[in-house]
Amino acid sequence: MSIRKLIVLLLIIVNVLLLNGIVSFSQETEKNHILVLNSYHQGYAWTDHVVQGIESVLEDENNVIRIEYMDTKIITDEIHLNNLYELYKYKFSDHKFDVIIASDNDAYNFLKKYHKTLFKDTPVITCGLNVFDDFITNGNNMFTGVAETVDIKDTIDIAYKLHPNINNVVIIADESLFGNMSIETAREIAPLYKDRLKFHFIQTDSIEDILENIKKIPRDSMIFKSGLYKDKVGEPISIEEGTKMISKTVNVPLYSCWEMNLGHGVIGGKVVSGYSQGETAAKMALKILEGQSIKELPFIQKSINKYVFDYALIGKYPIKLSDLPKDSIFINNPSPFLKIKKSLMYLVIMLIVAVLIFFNFILYK
Repeated sequence: MSIRKLIVLLLIIVNVLLLNGIVSFSQETEKNHILVLNSYHQGYAWTDHVVQGIESVLEDENNVIRIEYMDTKIITDEIHLNNLYELYKYKFSDHKFDVIIASDNDAYNFLKKYHKTLFKDTPVITCGLNVFDDFITNGNNMFTGVAETVDIKDTIDIAYKLHPNINNVVIIADESLFGNMSIETAREIAPLYKDRLKFHFIQTDSIEDILENIKKIPRDSMIFKSGLYKDKVGEPISIEEGTKMISKTVNVPLYSCWEMNLGHGVIGGKVVSGYSQGETAAKMALKILEGQSIKELPFIQKSINKYVFDYALIGKYPIKLSDLPKDSIFINNPSPFLKIKKSLMYLVIMLIVAVLIFFNFILYK
């Protein structure tokens, strides 16, 4: 091979390598950058479930997900929110996100105020909104998402059907926006049960105050649980721990509209799922990443809630399965293996009986 041909060949190889490098670099810079702004803190069951729902859709090698927590279950004053603004302005000064997912009302309200300053022209998908306004329902061209509508009436109705001897409904809630919404909604529906049920309201952030107050409620009561409570020093206790403490303090039926409360003493209810909220928001975000305009994604004003019950508590009160809604979902179901074993046992017994009848027939013919 001549020197000239060798040089040409080397130039071709170099060009191919450079081209591959350029393509690789181009692919690297084309990754999607997603900010998840959570109102609450990591470890809070609702928020963890929302994040899991988001990741189930968007966790991909082409997506870079940045997760932030505003901790507004712990501190909510203006100083904290202003500090967050200054922090995010510093942290994200060189960042351009393709889409933002905001979970719950505090993150939504924060972004409404600071969106143009911090994340100008970045689409925002919300989820977990207990309270929403014209800003989002009228098709604001940078905000959309899904509401968290709570079926308190449907939950009280099913509880009353399953426990017809109750005369009192005790609503317990914390002092957050979330808790205020629960109390307000319950007060609105209370007149519908006039002469049937008497409503009582306990609203406090202190788990000790909650436990002390529910000790005094009549035995013919049910409790509707909402909120996250704090210990003596003001630190939030987990949903799991708080629910267990409440269920162990009084022996009355305990219901809730949030799936995160189940499995710890709550019988059930028509519940909203944090995972489902996050999943729905992430699917909307994915459409934007694929090129769809946010204007084509209307705000979803009602979440899809389902009747969910803890099978382990059904026999405690007792509750007839036939009285539950037909589309009910259960947690803590008996193992399918045990169900199969039981059915096989019946089959074996029937076969043994059949064989005995056959031999009796032969012997005494």
